[in-house]
Amino acid sequence: METGGFAGTCEAMGNVPLILESFVAFEREISVIAARGMDGSLAAYDPLENVHRDGILHSSTLPARIGSETAAAAQAAAAEILAALDYVGVIGIEFFVLADGALLAN
Repeated sequence: METGGFAGTCEAMGNVPLILESFVAFEREISVIAARGMDGSLAAYDPLENVHRDGILHSSTLPARIGSETAAAAQAAAAEILAALDYVGVIGIEFFVLADGALLAN
């Protein structure tokens, strides 16, 4: 089946807006579950470590195999994201942990 490359793929999908990601070499993926109340109060829980198989979440383990500084940075980033979005409710935010300990929200 001839798809016509990238343009053909976009056309087959109805030319809807896309978000394209480049490959990221990461050591592990973690998630922070956080909740923010209407009054701005926040709870961000310890990060879980995620394992995917064939692109599908297979397991999440607590505690994640990360240092305390990385865990605190992930929780702080989650809090900043919720505040910036004026988000109210519970959310899970995934992060890639890079070799140098830097975090990328996924």
